[in-house]
Amino acid sequence: MKCQNCGSNRILFISGKTNDMCYSQYKEWEYDGYVPDDISLEYNDGDYLEINFCLECCQIQGDWPAVEPYLEK
Repeated sequence: MKCQNCGSNRILFISGKTNDMCYSQYKEWEYDGYVPDDISLEYNDGDYLEINFCLECCQIQGDWPAVEPYLEK
């Protein structure tokens, strides 16, 4: 995999199991529940938060910008 921003191959994959629950905060909005599935990050059945992160330029890989996710409605 190459970075979508700088083309580097220094991509770090991070996966964390949330055991069905995670906490999210955006401005005044707070959420407890499954990993949000509409914020351009990878998730697996709502239990895992998965991120591909470039160690060269610090860009999180994904489709950006996220188009009006639930947390902004």
